Amino acid sequence: MASRRLFALVALVALAIAAAADVVESGVNPSACGIGRPEVIEANEGFIQVGERGGEHEPNLYCQWLIQSNRSQFQNGNRSVLVLSFDWFATEACCDYLVVYGTEQATDPLAVLSGSIDAESTLIVSPTGVFLLEFRSDERLQESGFRARFALTDPPRKPLLIQEGGQLRQNLADYAVETFSTQLEPESVQDLEGLGQDIDSDVVVVLDSSNFTSNAMPFLGAIRSINGSMLLQDIRLPTALDLSFFENLEEISTSLAIVESNTASLLGLEKIRRLNENLLLYNNKLFDSLEGLAGLEFIDGSIIIVGNQRLSTLHGLEKVRTIEGDLIIRNNPRLISLQGLDSLESIGGSLQVELNSGLSSMDGLGSLLSVNGSLVIRSNSGLGSLSGLDNLSSVERDIFIEDNPALLTMEGIENLTECKGTLRINSNRGLTSLRGLQIVAIEGELDIWDNDALSSLVGLETIRTASAGVIIDNNDQLISLKGLDNISSIGGSLLLRFNEALWELEGLGLLKEVNGSLVIWKNGALGKISALGNLEIVRGDVTIEDTDALPSLHGLEKLRRIDGNFNLLNNNGIISLNGLQSLRFVGGDVDVADNSALSSFLGLGNLEDVEGTLLIRMNHKLVSLQGLGKLRNLGESLIIESNDGLNTLAGLSSLTLVRETLFVSANAGLRSLNGLSIREVKDATIINNNVLSSLEGLESLLKVFGNLDVTRNPRLQSLLGLKELSVIGGNFSLTTNGQLETLDGLDNLAEIGGNVDIRGNFLLAESESLTRTPMQTPITAVMGNSINLSQNSLSGAIPVSFLLGSEPVNMDLSYNRYEGPLDPSLCNIEGLLLLDVSHNHLLCGDVPEKCGPALKYDFTSLGFPCL
Repeated sequence: MASRRLFALVALVALAIAAAADVVESGVNPSACGIGRPEVIEANEGFIQVGERGGEHEPNLYCQWLIQSNRSQFQNGNRSVLVLSFDWFATEACCDYLVVYGTEQATDPLAVLSGSIDAESTLIVSPTGVFLLEFRSDERLQESGFRARFALTDPPRKPLLIQEGGQLRQNLADYAVETFSTQLEPESVQDLEGLGQDIDSDVVVVLDSSNFTSNAMPFLGAIRSINGSMLLQDIRLPTALDLSFFENLEEISTSLAIVESNTASLLGLEKIRRLNENLLLYNNKLFDSLEGLAGLEFIDGSIIIVGNQRLSTLHGLEKVRTIEGDLIIRNNPRLISLQGLDSLESIGGSLQVELNSGLSSMDGLGSLLSVNGSLVIRSNSGLGSLSGLDNLSSVERDIFIEDNPALLTMEGIENLTECKGTLRINSNRGLTSLRGLQIVAIEGELDIWDNDALSSLVGLETIRTASAGVIIDNNDQLISLKGLDNISSIGGSLLLRFNEALWELEGLGLLKEVNGSLVIWKNGALGKISALGNLEIVRGDVTIEDTDALPSLHGLEKLRRIDGNFNLLNNNGIISLNGLQSLRFVGGDVDVADNSALSSFLGLGNLEDVEGTLLIRMNHKLVSLQGLGKLRNLGESLIIESNDGLNTLAGLSSLTLVRETLFVSANAGLRSLNGLSIREVKDATIINNNVLSSLEGLESLLKVFGNLDVTRNPRLQSLLGLKELSVIGGNFSLTTNGQLETLDGLDNLAEIGGNVDIRGNFLLAESESLTRTPMQTPITAVMGNSINLSQNSLSGAIPVSFLLGSEPVNMDLSYNRYEGPLDPSLCNIEGLLLLDVSHNHLLCGDVPEKCGPALKYDFTSLGFPCL
């Protein structure tokens, strides 16, 4: 597409007229990278490249290039400039960047470039004829890199300003005009007689005067050609009802812009046949047609018609057959027809028709065959039909039909059989049917959103493939998916969300595979999913959430594999998992949470492998885990939390290995852990289970590689379920279990790799509980530096051999019932920081001097003779 800038900037000619010199090519090589000095390039033209387009550049680069052009070009008043442009540029946005300086020293950079930039419009000018480039990359993510071109060129031509009154605005705010704003200060013309017939620069004309005559008009009338662009702004002369004073103008080599003018017509421009770049008509108040452009045949750039308050028709463009750039028609409130474009056959860019409140159809585009960009029809409040696009057969990118409240059907685009981008039909409040669509293949997404009156998808029957996914969102009256009947595979995700009237999934009967995720969320009336009966594989996640009318998962009987997560969340009507009988593999997590009516896992009887975590949470009527009997492999954690009705873990008998965490918490009715057969686990946490009385069910547990935490189980009385446990690789916490009286069950525990925290178990009364374990022997050590046995009711002598065998530097034995003298050998531990025996009122005897300040004790006990 031709450049969309109005004025002839440096970059438009930089590469074409670079001074004669050898072309230098430079890539990443030892001379440019890692030596602390730049590679010197003495040339007037060349390129520098790091990486390959579509590939990845090297990590940990620091490269420098010093580009020195021919200095003679800067002598004798010749002010040539060195220009840097880019063919492509893509780096990691945070950390890989190119710094460009206009001097030989790294001071005051001209630009710092990182991430993804618009390479075509990024141009850097050095008036000194020198560039110093520095590129740095880190060791993390690498993108393609960049290819930069440099060239020495003649200085730019300043636009000529012909002004009588008014005010030149170089940077207009509207999006459509920003692309035309000049980067160079126009030079006012003092000698109008010297203009001549042929002007070799851009021209800006501002005429806003109350005078009945204009001194400039005769001289403007003599102009025959402009080798550049012309901007007409604020043309407001009482005698200038049209532009007839340009009666001799035949040629504008680049762009024509008419901005914020009060001319009643464009008559006077009839001799202009071709624009090599753009035509912009912006925010003009009076003209109602384009009849003055009747001679225009060729547009090598874009036509942008925006904000023209009285424009009602496009008559005047009848000879235009092709537009190489975009056609943008936006916010022309009185435009009632596109007639005038009747000869238009192809658009090289996008067609955008937006915010034209008076437009009722697309009539006028009857000859249009192809759009090589996107088709956007948006926010035209009176548009009731797409008729006029009847011959359009090809759109190379997206099709967006959005926010046209009067549009009833898709009739008018029947010849359009392929969409190479996304098809989005969104927020058309009056749309009742998709009839008129004959599209067979969509290479992007199919998006149907926020169409309040749409009751079915009839009209989509011809679609066979949707390569990037299907999104059906927030269509209040949609009751079924009939219309998707011929789709057997979806290349991306299928998202069905917020369709409150949708009560079945009829229309998906041929669907066998979803290559993204399947999401069924907040469809309040959905009562059955039986139409998914042929679905076998989902390559992403399956999420069924907030669908209260759904009683079961019948319809998924052929689903055998989910490569992502399976999420069943907050469905108050589901009572069983029947329908998942064929499911054998889940590649991510299984999260079953907050399903208030779910009573068991029956229906998952063939599930064998879960590569992620199994989470079972807040299912208050769940009484057992029956149905998970074949689950043998769990790649991460098992989390069972806040299931008030669960009284046993029976159903997990085949699961022997949990690679991450076993977490059993806040299950108000859980009395034991019976049903588990786990032999090894990384971490285990049993916490806040109010009626759990024993750890029965953990009899197979041999090793905990990380931490074991048994905490705040107020009715826990026994640890006998841990009788086979021999190793805890991390910390061991046994705290605040109010009815625990003994440590029986730890008889085989031979090694603790971290700290010991046994405290707050107020009925744990006998020191023999420790001495009956192998921890009594010196060969059994606590590898951590802390042992906390405080706030129990331990009595008898302090277990010296256990403590000395471990040699911790922090020992807290406070708030117990230990008695007798304190063995001074406890103070021989090297590096002892704390030995707290306070609040053991039956201790007696001498205070060992060796303990020093590390010892904390009560002066009412130690220091008094033992009786």
